[in-house]
Amino acid sequence: MRTLIAGLAATLAIFAISPAMAQDYPWCAVYDHGGAVTNCGFVSLEQCRWTVSGAGGYCREKTF
Repeated sequence: MRTLIAGLAATLAIFAISPAMAQDYPWCAVYDHGGAVTNCGFVSLEQCRWTVSGAGGYCREKTF
């Protein structure tokens, strides 16, 4: 009986978990290091600007 209840609880827990959502990162840092090195992993313009401030480069909005 305990096994049945544990199995039912596990099954309900699986269906209660919401699906994962992909994070949208709208800002890209483009670094000036001989080639076009791009990192599109920033949630805000400020976060991107802080990152490129010491490394050289600029921020742009992701177009895709």
